[in-house]
Amino acid sequence: MALLLIAQAEGTLPIVYGADESLKGKYLKRLAGESQALTGLGAIEPSAGSGIFSLRTRADLRGDQYVLQGEKCFAKNGSVADFLVLYAYTDRSKGSRGIGAFVVEKGLPGLVFKRNEK
Repeated sequence: MALLLIAQAEGTLPIVYGADESLKGKYLKRLAGESQALTGLGAIEPSAGSGIFSLRTRADLRGDQYVLQGEKCFAKNGSVADFLVLYAYTDRSKGSRGIGAFVVEKGLPGLVFKRNEK
């Protein structure tokens, strides 16, 4: 049970503390009240482990949208979440200030789940 709460918090807190008001309104409402929506966090990468500053996933701005390229592993609630928060570098030259958190909806083209952990 504790892991369920942790996974929800990990996917919610980046929105609470870092999103603009329109994103907060859109996603926090989906998690409020008697909602059964699930969220999760994708930060750990196969080649980087849990070191957030070793991320290889990048986010490139194309027009008015970011396109994420990379791979995550062990994303809590990954395959069952309605949306995930994924971390990626927007500008590696800025170090930790070049990392962004991105809300990714379930079903978005390119979002692929390989397998569930046992």
